Amino acid sequence: PLESCVLNLKDIYRKEWFQDYLSVEEVINFLSDQPIGTYLVRFSNSDSASYALEYVENENGRIRTVRIKCENGGVSITEVGGINREFDNIHELLEYYSDTLGEPFESELLNYNYFLGNISAEESEEMLSKKPAGTFLIRFADQGSFSSFLVCSYMLKTGNIKHMYLKKVAHGYIVRGSASSARDSFKDRRARSADIDRKAFTPRNRNRSKSDQSTKNAEVYLTIKKFVEFHNNILKYPYMDKGIPDVKIAEYITGEFDIQLRGPNDGEQDLHEGLIVNHGNSVSAQTLSTYPTNSGGYHTICDAFRLKLFGNRSCYVIADGCNWGGRPREAAQRSVDAFIDYVTSVEIQQSIHNTEECAIVMIQAFDACHEAIVHDKSGVWDAGTTTLLGSMLVEIENNSDVIEEEYCLVVTSVGDCKAYHWDSETGIVIDVTYGNRQNARDAMDCGGRLGPYVGDGLPDLRNLDSYFCPCKRGDIAILVSDGIHDNLDPEYLGLSPSDIGYPEFEDWDAIPYSRVEDVKTKYSTDYLSNLINNLEEKLPLNVTTALVNNSIETTRNTREYMEQDPQMVESSDYVNYPGKMDHTTCISIGIGFNDIIETVEKQDSIRNVFENSE
Repeated sequence: PLESCVLNLKDIYRKEWFQDYLSVEEVINFLSDQPIGTYLVRFSNSDSASYALEYVENENGRIRTVRIKCENGGVSITEVGGINREFDNIHELLEYYSDTLGEPFESELLNYNYFLGNISAEESEEMLSKKPAGTFLIRFADQGSFSSFLVCSYMLKTGNIKHMYLKKVAHGYIVRGSASSARDSFKDRRARSADIDRKAFTPRNRNRSKSDQSTKNAEVYLTIKKFVEFHNNILKYPYMDKGIPDVKIAEYITGEFDIQLRGPNDGEQDLHEGLIVNHGNSVSAQTLSTYPTNSGGYHTICDAFRLKLFGNRSCYVIADGCNWGGRPREAAQRSVDAFIDYVTSVEIQQSIHNTEECAIVMIQAFDACHEAIVHDKSGVWDAGTTTLLGSMLVEIENNSDVIEEEYCLVVTSVGDCKAYHWDSETGIVIDVTYGNRQNARDAMDCGGRLGPYVGDGLPDLRNLDSYFCPCKRGDIAILVSDGIHDNLDPEYLGLSPSDIGYPEFEDWDAIPYSRVEDVKTKYSTDYLSNLINNLEEKLPLNVTTALVNNSIETTRNTREYMEQDPQMVESSDYVNYPGKMDHTTCISIGIGFNDIIETVEKQDSIRNVFENSE
């Protein structure tokens, strides 16, 4: 019966000998140097209705695999000679063969989410390539001269990935060398293995007991956890495929007063020019329309933003109402208000002590946003829908002088608004929300939204996710709607793959689906890096102005020809009519600044870019 099966599985998962989904290669890596009789049980890779018993058979390290079949309410195995033996459960089977089996296999590695087992160097580099500097994982080494080693792969500030080789010795692990990212410097595995950089791992602390020293004076780490802790200056954030790392943050401190800014403001006469709101060097935000003046998209802006600086924390949110008109506009405005009101309450802030709790609170706020959108409607389908990106900027609790980052940006998003981070030291921009637009070729599918959309009026949460980005003083975080980031997309700029360094692809349709996101993201982040790095002053006001102006200028040809002939529709000829017109919002955040409030309305320095240049 199903109930019995569930109970059996729960019982099995509690046993120290059960190692669920290990691959054959991982079993070999784990058991090859274990004493005779060491064993484990795992799910069978070839038969979903069976288990596999693996144990060390002899002193040469040979590993024997025995199939455990589930049948007749119990389990059975077939011995050598064809004898079939049945048992009530796996525990009874293991007891029967206790003379052959020794101790169950145990490894600290299986307790760590950052241990990913048998993945290749290339796979580790791909997984780390979109993560913040300091993100790391542990894996088995590739086959070859280092095949018996573990590898710690981690992201550098430069965007390269380093691989540190760890050898198991009698009392722990020692570092035996390192190699740089294969993507940038190496063409094959031999070259990577040959590039040894032992100087990079000279111990920083010599005050260790003699038992911690190997005979060759190599640093010995008793456990992998000790190794990670010792190198916390470079191994900062465990790799996570989904979700964010658990990082402690500074306790919430209330301030004397709060700063709140929002937009767009009602009654603006020129929606092309928009209103820029600015708080010193801390934040600058703007919303406007790049649609032609004779279109429905011009007269009702459906983007909305709101931000609040309070005490030692701050909160920022962008919503992009889906489609045109009053309903999506109302949905966007209601959602940004509900988000800020929920997240920034004193009671909620005092309950947040780490980044995971930040993300949980923001997801809870999304529920409040959906309820606010459908509130007081005679029917749920009378409400509009909107995408939403909410974020908190918080101080990291820093008890170590080796951690450079003072702050972190925690982002939760549904839909296709994006967050970027510009590093003031390297000048590099990363897409914090990489992959949130699930189809990089289709701007019409935002990937998810709040408001009634599926089922009985539920939100579309396909791409609801949280993201994490460490920051330091002087960096800039940038939150944008798709009216900004679509005009960084090479396809919408009328460029072919060969134009941007991919001559092997004739057009965008020729690029494999799995690679499109990488190709476009690399171009757009490089484009954004150059745009910011070429600014005379890297300030939030200048970044917001530059990005908004980029969207306006990029879409100028399309807008002007549609204004001249109201019967014309938006062209798909991106070579002659590049860009994507839209409601356009940008918030630029100066990390570590806290200046007096200032509202900038149509400053002389903010040129009306719709005026014809002489």
